[in-house]
Amino acid sequence: MNNTLKIAGIFVLGLSILTGCSDKVAQKIDSTNDKNKIIAIADGEKITENNNENTDKPLLSHENKITNTLENYQQKNIPSKASNSNNYNHDFKEAGKILKPMIYSLINLNGSNIENIIRFNVSETAGNGEIATTSMGNILDLINTYNKETYHTEDVLKKLRANPNFIELDKSKKDYTVAELTKLFKTDSTIIYFKKDNSFTLKTLAGYGGATDSIFAPTENWKIKGDRIIIPYVTVATNKKTGEMTLRLNNKQYEHGNNKTKYYVESFIIF
Repeated sequence: MNNTLKIAGIFVLGLSILTGCSDKVAQKIDSTNDKNKIIAIADGEKITENNNENTDKPLLSHENKITNTLENYQQKNIPSKASNSNNYNHDFKEAGKILKPMIYSLINLNGSNIENIIRFNVSETAGNGEIATTSMGNILDLINTYNKETYHTEDVLKKLRANPNFIELDKSKKDYTVAELTKLFKTDSTIIYFKKDNSFTLKTLAGYGGATDSIFAPTENWKIKGDRIIIPYVTVATNKKTGEMTLRLNNKQYEHGNNKTKYYVESFIIF
């Protein structure tokens, strides 16, 4: 079984109503009693190699951001800055914001797809069955954070065009009444792309959950190697190392990014 299959075996993606299980995150309480700071994974299919060296009432629209969702991943003793000899401006607090196994399993394209990513993004703020909207920029930020390769607008649309439930329109969402828009949804799986708005409209599906018996090691066990941070993945019970995640400073160049993260997940390996 390769590493990708192992990851898929650990993390469960549900598109029906599931019971969410909180991920645990290693904790270490420092002497200063600082407030909890958020912490916790990746690797994707190749699109563009990233050279990272260098009625008629309008519907509610949800402009989503990459936020802390599903569970709160908290860990104490996370310094804001990490010193190193290579003059890279590392920030453990920013690194910790994307260490979320559940979100990784939903967004990394080795085990997921664009449709799942869009549905997950709107589910952050919209209720089950509600018609909601998110921007292409939000989707590009998510994909480029949790995948090694750099993805662009056309890469996303190319994948969606292969889906029979995908509708691409040149107009704006505002050009349609509620009744007209509702008629466009042939199934609950329909995703509509409004080119003029550069946004997606779809019906939300609630129910994302999962559990794992491993957590990320505390920050004193993180290693800095140039523009990368290497983070061990260990069992809760025995602290045995079961994997390793590599974050890299995010120098990706892509259009429409609304909330580009400081790091992206370059790889996640399960031993």
